[in-house]
Amino acid sequence: MSAGAANAGQAGTAPVISGQPAAGSVFVHLFEWKWTDIATECENYLGPAGFAGVQVSPPSEHALIASYPWYQRYQTVSYSLALSRSGTAAEFADMVQRCARVGVGIYVDAVINHTTAGTGANLGSNGTRFTKYEYPNLYTATDFHQPTCAIMDSDYTMSADHVRRCELEGLADLNTGSPSVQAKIAGYLHSLVDLGVAGFRIDAGKHMAPEDIDAILTLVHQHAGAGDVELRVRSHDQRRHGARAALGQYRPHQCHLCRREQDAQLRCRSAQSGRGQLGVPAP
Repeated sequence: MSAGAANAGQAGTAPVISGQPAAGSVFVHLFEWKWTDIATECENYLGPAGFAGVQVSPPSEHALIASYPWYQRYQTVSYSLALSRSGTAAEFADMVQRCARVGVGIYVDAVINHTTAGTGANLGSNGTRFTKYEYPNLYTATDFHQPTCAIMDSDYTMSADHVRRCELEGLADLNTGSPSVQAKIAGYLHSLVDLGVAGFRIDAGKHMAPEDIDAILTLVHQHAGAGDVELRVRSHDQRRHGARAALGQYRPHQCHLCRREQDAQLRCRSAQSGRGQLGVPAP
């Protein structure tokens, strides 16, 4: 057992894990796992096995949808960590610290492009009552792109502006060019950095203007202790729309794909080989 694993769970300040991981480092994506289970996995397996990081599901308050599908985690209601399907704010903070003590960084899936879809009054995972475009103490209709429009399939090859300003699958599209919206998003990311989070995956990155992402992440990097940021898209690279230079200062998708097999063994292959990507459920 490693020294880090032997000290797991002991009192004291956990080390700060930030910056680009060493070449060859391996991450695992524990999609929809509870915070308490991730902490235990870090201590019992990931830390001793030398894993560098865990990508976790979005920790912010999310919509509650009938049948509780996985994608409700990607419909943000507030930036509170108080209660999501993975657990409480206290459990999240404890997970970050316990994983850090055994050398494993926590990388948060950050949903900052949009909020929710649907109609009528709805309920969030922490009890917040909201309607689309109206989120108490966070956003109102003026914080979203207006007039509203829907992304069409042809937009991905014909209109970068529509991809960035229109609604993805009916999700309320935040006006990420607004300084007020940028400040609120950066405040959310700041709060995660303060808890010891090592970095972020930016969900729906291709649906935001490169200069908006740059402005938000500049605010984050100005915050003491800001960690690594990973911009990952699924099928339509930002570079098709001239975004390469604007995003050049942030780390591209350079990690390994790991999946937990039925025999409880972890088998990894490089995502750079072209055979796959780290499991990313959101668009």
